[in-house]
Amino acid sequence: MPNKNNKNKPNGFILYANEIRDDLLREGHVIRGMPDLISVASPRWNGLPADEREYYKDRAKWEWENSRNNNASQYMKKPVRPDRRDCSGALMSDRVDIVMFNEEKKKKERTEVFSSWPQGRAVTERSFYFVSFICLLEEPNPHPIEVAAVEFSLLGGILRNWHKHINPGPIEMGYQYLAQQISETTHLIPVTGIAEPRDTYTSIYDELLQFISRGTNHIPPIHVKKSDCEKVEGCIKWLARMAGRPHQLKRIYELDGLIIDLDSHLNGQPQDFFRSQQHGTELISSTIFDWDSESKCSFHQENETKFCAKGYVNKYCFLMSRFFCEVHCIPSTENHQPVHRKEKLYTLINSSSSSREKPKTKTKEEFERDMMAREVAQKLSNFAMRENALDEDDIERKALEDEQMRQEQKKRWLSLRGGESNADSMNSSIVNGSASSLNEVPKSVFGRGRGRGAASVMQSLRRPGDSGSGKVQLPFGRGTKMYTGN
Repeated sequence: MPNKNNKNKPNGFILYANEIRDDLLREGHVIRGMPDLISVASPRWNGLPADEREYYKDRAKWEWENSRNNNASQYMKKPVRPDRRDCSGALMSDRVDIVMFNEEKKKKERTEVFSSWPQGRAVTERSFYFVSFICLLEEPNPHPIEVAAVEFSLLGGILRNWHKHINPGPIEMGYQYLAQQISETTHLIPVTGIAEPRDTYTSIYDELLQFISRGTNHIPPIHVKKSDCEKVEGCIKWLARMAGRPHQLKRIYELDGLIIDLDSHLNGQPQDFFRSQQHGTELISSTIFDWDSESKCSFHQENETKFCAKGYVNKYCFLMSRFFCEVHCIPSTENHQPVHRKEKLYTLINSSSSSREKPKTKTKEEFERDMMAREVAQKLSNFAMRENALDEDDIERKALEDEQMRQEQKKRWLSLRGGESNADSMNSSIVNGSASSLNEVPKSVFGRGRGRGAASVMQSLRRPGDSGSGKVQLPFGRGTKMYTGN
């Protein structure tokens, strides 16, 4: 008698069919229920490789066991009715903890890769594949606009690379301005794309699949940065749908965990899931090679921006090479470092032209023209130096003349005072008419005053031998005051 509990037991085909249900609806298939879904998804299921079908079967088995454990009610909760459904119509008893499922999936992926490595340092010859996408948007559709992939090994460095620009397609209504803003602030690629006419979705997806699988049925895993896993998975899925190809590049693994596992393997230690991936994340997040122009594509090299898919994957290789070559004594080759580090370790600045231009042999006319330019520049420099020297001599001569003038004025003033101790005695002598020469009396004796009063002082003074009342008109403030000599 069949077990009633196995009635709703999931299997690999059902999981696969539910996963591609939305894609089938977008393609125009009419799916009114499970029979229609099974009839449409069966040909695609039969076309999947054997390892892909095994993956869905193992996933269905794990979900079934996990759902049974969740229904064990360890905390004496009320059991869920088997026919109870949630708002989406799915059975409540078939619910799966997505967070736990993703964590178990990542551990399984890392264990699968770690167990496939050979013993010892032979893993340094193993090839790894890194992929990066540049997108216009994050939602509702990614709209990838650039893709790059690289094949890397610890011993050989960058073995192969591949890069393409993608036509992003029409943007959804209401997202045009956001896409334009992201483009202007990051990658600078126009929202219409710069893909070549021959680079169709089908050709790009086939080339990417060919690059990673090398034309075989075995598809190795793709390693990407942990924070970009969902983006890369969504972009590959979008590209496969636009190309009308089955989605075969599904093994998207974390690059952060790969670095930790490689370090443990080369140290002869077992795989440790409790070891933090922070070191791997910090390693590939370094900004050392962000502005290395030779590692980016020609478009981003000309526009001088670091947001480039090809630059990202090359940067991952350079950073990993720098760490593993130093820590684990792996010999560094020309494929482990950027192009400009392969060439000279010094820089020659001959002119204002770009340093990337190769030096060329000068002709006789060019050499003579350069010599004349140097002579003219030298003459101008000498003339400027002489002008500066003349200016300094004029300044010193002027300062010396000013000092001599001040000394002469001081001597004249002392001689005019005639040994008097203060200005009051000088005033009294002037009032009494005892001054030898009134014209030589300084103006400061009488004060400056205001208006024409100060100017008329010398004319109103009484000179010796002149008849008069002996009165002197001196300025005080705005008016005048009369003083007598008595």
